[in-house]
Amino acid sequence: MADYSAYTDQELTALLKQRDHMAFTEVYDRYWKVLYALAYNRVRDTQSAEDIVHDVLVSLWNNSATAVVDNLSAYLATATKYMIFHLMKREKKFSHEEHAMEHAELMMDQEDIEDRLHYKRLLEMLNEEVEKLPEKCRLVFKYSRNEHMSNKEIAEKMDISTSTVENQMNKALSTLRGKVKNSHFILF
Repeated sequence: MADYSAYTDQELTALLKQRDHMAFTEVYDRYWKVLYALAYNRVRDTQSAEDIVHDVLVSLWNNSATAVVDNLSAYLATATKYMIFHLMKREKKFSHEEHAMEHAELMMDQEDIEDRLHYKRLLEMLNEEVEKLPEKCRLVFKYSRNEHMSNKEIAEKMDISTSTVENQMNKALSTLRGKVKNSHFILF
């Protein structure tokens, strides 16, 4: 029988994806004290802290086949913070300022950073494509999206009909959708 305590977190994560019960037991033994301390330091209640750790570990097991876990300890710590946040929100034990602070901490997890970078790249690409649109089409799009002007306001500003504004906007959206369809995002 293999000595699971000798496995790295990455090896354990790979085994979890294969639904290896012994790997899960090792993760549990390796992390439950740390996660319990993290939870208890926030909620100051033994039963709540135990419930949080239990929920985090059960969630890890239930989602092990599909979860993307690059760093097991960071993943578990973030999941624990989310559980704490949701518990405290449900019990309304914290003020608006604490809520904002908790929310700010949670926004810093690795997946969120990757999402924001991907979103930033997508926006940069979209802005480049907007600049490539024909002038009238580009102006209609920018007035609508950046300056939040209505079709009527755009028509008056550009001295064109509202149907022309609508046509140019549809043309812009169609072109931009075509350019970003491979990015797996629905932009409009």
